[in-house]
Amino acid sequence: MYKKTTLILYIILLSFVKTGSISALASDSKTIQNIAIIDIKKVLSDSLAAKSILKDLNNKMSEYQLDINNKSSELQKKQDLLKEQATVLTESVINEKQKEIFEQLQILEKDVAEKKEKLQSAYVSTLQQIEKKILEIVENLSKKNGYNLVLAKENLLYYQDVIDISQMVISALNTQLPKIELSLM
Repeated sequence: MYKKTTLILYIILLSFVKTGSISALASDSKTIQNIAIIDIKKVLSDSLAAKSILKDLNNKMSEYQLDINNKSSELQKKQDLLKEQATVLTESVINEKQKEIFEQLQILEKDVAEKKEKLQSAYVSTLQQIEKKILEIVENLSKKNGYNLVLAKENLLYYQDVIDISQMVISALNTQLPKIELSLM
């Protein structure tokens, strides 16, 4: 959605450039006078809320990895035991045990995929909550300081003499949302 909004804004700005409407816009009495930029990557990397979800994500990943390693180790032990017993077991028993190990391996692989999807979904969902708060803060700062337009720094090729509100947003976000829990569903 963010990329789609950015693309629409870019197309609108391009249409102004092609039609010469930028100069008409600049001469209009309602000119966009107060433009600010925000470095979204910086806000997300420096905010306490984003750091807290990364910490939660890493903790959960470590927990899942430990569980997966334990189950994988159990399967390896079963496989090793089967190799040791291969000389005393019948071929049908060996095949049956190999089938069981293979089925358990498939279950483990499915479990890994589900946990990965669950973590990714939780991360995206929690990040969206932070982004919603950032938008709210930007809107409030814009109203308070009279910014008519706030653009994402990442999407600009060139800018000069504009106000960077990134640090103000980080401060407000750290105050309003110092920690957020990773919302595992």
